[in-house]
Amino acid sequence: MIPVRGTRPPAGFLANCRRPGLQWLATHPPGAKERLPSYWRLFLPELCAAFHNRCGYLAMFDLNGTVDHYLSKDKQRDRAYGWSNYRYVTGWLNSSKQNVDQAVLDPFQVREEWFEIDLGSLHLRITPAVPRRLTSRAAYTIRRLELDYGRRTISNRQFYYGQFRSGQFSLAYLEQVAPLIATAVRRDQVLTHLAANPSASRHEIANICSTTASRATALARVWRLAGHLRVIGRGRNVRYQRL
Repeated sequence: MIPVRGTRPPAGFLANCRRPGLQWLATHPPGAKERLPSYWRLFLPELCAAFHNRCGYLAMFDLNGTVDHYLSKDKQRDRAYGWSNYRYVTGWLNSSKQNVDQAVLDPFQVREEWFEIDLGSLHLRITPAVPRRLTSRAAYTIRRLELDYGRRTISNRQFYYGQFRSGQFSLAYLEQVAPLIATAVRRDQVLTHLAANPSASRHEIANICSTTASRATALARVWRLAGHLRVIGRGRNVRYQRL
C-alpha cells in the first residue's frame, strides 16, 4: 500500500449518482432484498484516474479495477453514494475484502514509510514506522488482502520486477506502474552505495536513484523512518548513513 489522496467528486456525480442513489434509499428501507442501484459504476473511469490507474491496496497498475466501498454498503447504507467512500481496487481483492470495513487500513490513511517490498522474495513487510496503535490492523490488512505473499500478488510483482530487470521497463516507468517495487529498487541501490561509502548527500542519493533532489529527500526520510538510514549534519550539510 502507498498513500492515496482523496479528490473532489467529478462533474455530474451529484446529479447522476448521489441524488438518485439517496432517493432510492429513501424509498427502500433496510432489509429489502433488492440490490442497490450501482450508479457509482458510471464514475469508475474518474475513480481510476484519481488513483493514478493503480489499485489502492496492491499499489499496482490495473485498468480493469472496481469500485470498493471502504465502508460497505451493507453496513453503511448512507455512505453507499458518497464519493469519499469509494476506493479503486482490483476485482479479486475487492471480493477478498468483503465487509470488513475499518478492520483494514484505508489507502487514504497510509503513509509511504509504513510498508516496503523485500526484493529478494517480493514479499510486502510492515516497517517500524507504523504507529503502534495501527500495527495489528496493518498486519491484518496485508494478511486478509493477501498483500504479503498471496499467489496473485506475487505473480504481479514478479512480472513488473522482471520487466524492469530485463530492461523492458525503465525505473521511471516502474514507479508509475508498481511504485512500491520502484522504491525498493532505489532503496537497495542506496544501501549498496552506503555499504562501500561512509555517507551520501541528498544530491548523491538523487543521482544514485535517478530522481530529483526533492524526491530523493522524501525517499531518504521514508528510509530513515523505516529503519534503514540515519541523518548526520544539518541544513545543506545533511548527509545520510546506513544503519
